[in-house]
Amino acid sequence: MEDAAVFGISLGSASSTIALNKGTKTELLANHAGERTTPTLVSYREGGEVVGRAAKQTLHRNVSNTVSNMIHLIGKSFDDEDVEKIASILTCKVGKGEEGMVCYLVKEGEREKPIPVSDSLTLVLRSLYDTGEAFSGGEPEMAVVVAVPPDFTPPQRNLIRSCCEAAGFEVMRIITEPSAICLAHDIGQRNKTEKWYIISE
Repeated sequence: MEDAAVFGISLGSASSTIALNKGTKTELLANHAGERTTPTLVSYREGGEVVGRAAKQTLHRNVSNTVSNMIHLIGKSFDDEDVEKIASILTCKVGKGEEGMVCYLVKEGEREKPIPVSDSLTLVLRSLYDTGEAFSGGEPEMAVVVAVPPDFTPPQRNLIRSCCEAAGFEVMRIITEPSAICLAHDIGQRNKTEKWYIISE
């Protein structure tokens, strides 16, 4: 029986990556643009939104409606002491959304529309899903292990799980980034001939 494919995802503040492990081989996957990293950006504009490289390419024309740093904002209260610091480096505005959680504020005509951070992250994950699907070999389920910052709380982990599932993935496990590095090191020790990618910010 063939070994099932398992994907690994790292969500960074600037870029995100997806890798595929099947049997004894692991490969960092290239997206439709041929790049092995996808900018963690979503640009909201009239007629819809664009993600990743397309959002980066149009950033100068739509700077106030392009959102980023989702991994550092997801699951945080607007009143969290970290939010003000993070907001100071964003090109878009943030505000207080449902249940007091931080959200993005994007311009929609004459008004500002609140966008939950989880919605934006789901769009990035959907882009990674599309990349992975092209390499899945027809697997009916896209099983994934996701690396998150070590200080993530259980509610933040649950939000990441929900975003992944909304994007189409089946979440096997959520692990911390240091754990992901240790696991990759251990795998590499077992087989010196294989190339392994350690993805962390």
